[in-house]
Amino acid sequence: MTIITGSAARVFDHIDPGDAVGLITELVRIPSVSGSEAEQEIQEWLAAWLGREGLEVDHWEVPLAGLAAEPDFPGMEVPRKAAYGLVARLPGTGAGQSLMLNGHVDVVPPGDRDAWRTGDPFAGVLVGDDLYGRGACDMKGGLTSALLTVRALRRSGVPLAGDLLLACVVGEEDGGLGTYATLRRGWRADACVIAEPTGLDVVPANGGALTFR
Repeated sequence: MTIITGSAARVFDHIDPGDAVGLITELVRIPSVSGSEAEQEIQEWLAAWLGREGLEVDHWEVPLAGLAAEPDFPGMEVPRKAAYGLVARLPGTGAGQSLMLNGHVDVVPPGDRDAWRTGDPFAGVLVGDDLYGRGACDMKGGLTSALLTVRALRRSGVPLAGDLLLACVVGEEDGGLGTYATLRRGWRADACVIAEPTGLDVVPANGGALTFR
């Protein structure tokens, strides 16, 4: 058994598994399919949640036309009338390096709804220890972990040497618009952790894609 002490113990005191279940259920029930209005709705919901938790929040409308005209724009596979970026910041003292946690809010379409054992793919139903719903694994589970990590650090009062950023991004499932827009907004960090499902393996690499006509 690992005994957690010191600052880490102070942070863990502010993590409740019950909160994780409640939060991921709320997120799954927002049907944020790529390009849908709910993709904008979940960003608004998260911006309000992060603001209530006392974090500095940057929630902005992405200039789609301007970004799409840039030569290195990653492309979009679904049409969008609007998209929103969201970054929350827990400031450090400035003496250390910064870290960004990155999670996408969009999900792929649910497919054949009759194939879902819970009926509604966005119901967020808990069956035993498993939560069923489109996006629960990819990646609202990881996003929930990032959200509660940042909240626990803020509530614990443990001082950070560098800034901790949380980027909630759209468009990951169809090109990478959200992270591209975040970088174009000027947000940077010395390192980034993306909470994609990997079976808890650390994957120090990235998949590549090429969008072309």
